[in-house]
Amino acid sequence: MNKKVRDQMKATFEAAEQTGKKVYYHFEGEPAQSVIDKLHEYSQRYGIDVHIDTDPL
Repeated sequence: MNKKVRDQMKATFEAAEQTGKKVYYHFEGEPAQSVIDKLHEYSQRYGIDVHIDTDPL
């Protein structure tokens, strides 16, 4: 996972923090474990729930 993706994830959590919303990510299929781990890390860091959806559209 590159820095651009991590920065985008952080920005999403920061926006959720400012607006009082939760974070929702939808993936077509299961993302890499490193992506899931990073999302959970940011969830704990920012104190914001993250919902990871892998169901096909």
